Amino acid sequence: MNKLILAFTVALAACNSGPEPAERIMTADSVQQTLAASDTLVSSQAPPPGDPPAVIVDDPSQYSIVFLEGIARCTGRKKIQLKGDRVIFDSKDTAVLPTGLPLNERETFAGRKGDTRVGLHLRRLNYTTLEYKLECMFGKTSFTENGVVDLSDPCFLGTESDYDDATGLSYAADEYTSEKEGCFVSVRVGLTDEKLLAVKVIRNCKDGKNIALEDCPTLYPK
Repeated sequence: MNKLILAFTVALAACNSGPEPAERIMTADSVQQTLAASDTLVSSQAPPPGDPPAVIVDDPSQYSIVFLEGIARCTGRKKIQLKGDRVIFDSKDTAVLPTGLPLNERETFAGRKGDTRVGLHLRRLNYTTLEYKLECMFGKTSFTENGVVDLSDPCFLGTESDYDDATGLSYAADEYTSEKEGCFVSVRVGLTDEKLLAVKVIRNCKDGKNIALEDCPTLYPK
């Protein structure tokens, strides 16, 4: 597949004033429909003030639209290149996307803390996206949810810090999130000191079926 070079516009500083926007913008529809044929992607959201980077993508099918739109709004960089699991900033600084979960294989995790029991099935769809099935029970109340989460904060690609229930030690975790229709979900995947995959879940939704980080048990592979 040919590389795509994405150019993005700077948001207007005031209503109907400032420079004309660049011609290349991205919409989710145009990404889906012209992925193989077009060299232009369009952003449905205006980037923040500042000079947006040129984004070079070797294979856009390996990254979610949410991630591409987010990285295209990263200011302070002239060029960002996506090559496999590598994100290269200005041809010098490199970040590595997490690949601890195998591609297109379903992994099951489970844990318990008090009367809270959580089961989670994860499948990594590409370099930036996880498909999940969450099964949770609080005492006699239970629910099941399916969804998709994407790597959060693509401009910085930093890690969070979680604690392993078994050892009490902290470990670095990559956060994948989704926020829509009044529901925020976070899936945090890391590697413990014992080199064991560990996961925690946050759910904050208007239906009231919430899981706070401190209430979620560490979920280990089954």
